[in-house]
Parts: sequence; C-alpha cells; structure tokens
Amino acid sequence: MCGIAAIVNSPPLASNIILGDMASAIQSRGLSRHYWENENKTLKVSYIHLPIVSEQGDPGPHTSENITTWLNGYISNWKELAKKYRYKVTSDAQLVPKLIRRFGKKKCEEMFNGFYAILIYDSKTAYTYTMCDRYGIKTLYQYRSPKGVLYICSEPKGILKAQENWNIRDPKVPLERKEPLSNLAVKPARWPINEKVKQDWLYSLGVMTVEKETIWQGIERTNPLTFNWLKRAYIVTG
Repeated sequence: MCGIAAIVNSPPLASNIILGDMASAIQSRGLSRHYWENENKTLKVSYIHLPIVSEQGDPGPHTSENITTWLNGYISNWKELAKKYRYKVTSDAQLVPKLIRRFGKKKCEEMFNGFYAILIYDSKTAYTYTMCDRYGIKTLYQYRSPKGVLYICSEPKGILKAQENWNIRDPKVPLERKEPLSNLAVKPARWPINEKVKQDWLYSLGVMTVEKETIWQGIERTNPLTFNWLKRAYIVTG
C-alpha cells in the first residue's frame, strides 16, 4: 500500500508546506517519502512508497517521454503485458507509463488487471489525470478549492488535514500565511457533511462504494474505469 498526495495550480510558497501536511497524514501507508514537481512548479507530488514487487522497490516517479505516473496498488498482469509488448522492466510501476504512452489511457484501463490507483501527468498537454481499477478498491480523492487549487490524495484525511491547518475552503484566507491555522487562536470550521450520501456512506464505511461523491462536501473520488481530467497545470497569478 503506497500513498499519493498532490497539489495542482497552487501558489509556490504555500504548496510545499501544505503538501507536506497532506503527506504526513498518510505517511503510515509506506516506508519512505519522495517529492516531485514539474518544470513550472504547477504540479507538486509527494509519494509515500511501500515496496511490493521487490524488497528495495522503485519509488519513481516513472516516465516514458511525456507521460509520468505514480502507482498505488498492483497491476497483477504486468509480467504478461511486459512480455507481450516486449518491454524490459522489473516492476508494474515501470511498465505503466510506457503502455499509457503507447496505447492511451482508455485502452490501458481495459488491459490492466489488479487493484490500483494511478496519478498521470502529460507534459505535452500539462494535463493531470487519475485512474483506478474497475472495482474502485484503490482510488484517489480530490478537492478543488474556491481559488481553483486542486488537492489530490489517496485518503480524504490528507485533504482534511490541509483544511485543518490552512482552511483551504475559505477563499478569504491567503495561502501565503507563514504559520498553519492550527497554531492560531481561531480554528477553521469542520468540513461540512454531505447529507445526500451520509446514510450510504455509514452503511458501507466508504470502502466498496463506487459513487463519485463522498460524505465530505466537495471531496470526490476517482470513478472506476473512468479518467478524470483534473486541471491544466497553469501558473496561478494574482
């Protein structure tokens, strides 16, 4: 079990600190933490790595020309796919960007077996995508703030931690503040509950549900067998 935390389109100064808070919230998912950002610093990723395929593992990220990916989970048929398409790789994580670049995302979702969630960045288009297995066992959660900043995490608690420390839901709060809100006298409000899905969520505990909505308003999960265009990684100005 690995973990992914990412921020798209965030002011440079604040995003590093907020991303660190998000990653700390899910640190128990792996043994090591690895940071990555694109050239324009509009996409920043913190990857919590737990080796599965080998003892040492290969945290990545893994890139094939314009495609860069982060994998949480396991592609169970990766050896068969590597042999079929003649790729010399030592893990499923290494194979994923090669197949996505070669065949496209829609084709790959039909090819991949297993339980997985994948964060994908295309440097040609500056688009960020998410992808998960057909049953939604592994997924990614995302929240777009009123300021247009996108927060992505393997667990909702990473996004909730960003709210607790930085009040990301309030457009009046500047993200450039030097200390987290949790250190101040005035605390941010609790994240509002989505009453529409509250009963279903309590029934399933959110584990096997395939609904896009979650019990937290505005936080959505990656739909099984669908690709979500998240946000073009533009630089925020003003």
